[in-house]
Amino acid sequence: MMLAKGQIRINLPVLLAEKRMSQKDLAEITEIRAASISALFNETAKEISFNNLALICEALQCSLSDLLHYNPKEASE
Repeated sequence: MMLAKGQIRINLPVLLAEKRMSQKDLAEITEIRAASISALFNETAKEISFNNLALICEALQCSLSDLLHYNPKEASE
């Protein structure tokens, strides 16, 4: 039996909207490349560093659980 992969979802669009902040604003505040912020926003990023997660959480005044959500998948038979 092989386990199907779950998905990590990033809540960045919602958090930015709540803070009335643009991707560009977040990139400037955190000094994370705009392309990296865009990849996170559009959920096309393959990876993210712990440092960048910390910078984003600090800038948005949120917790990691506010920013990321894990959606498990059922095991396939």
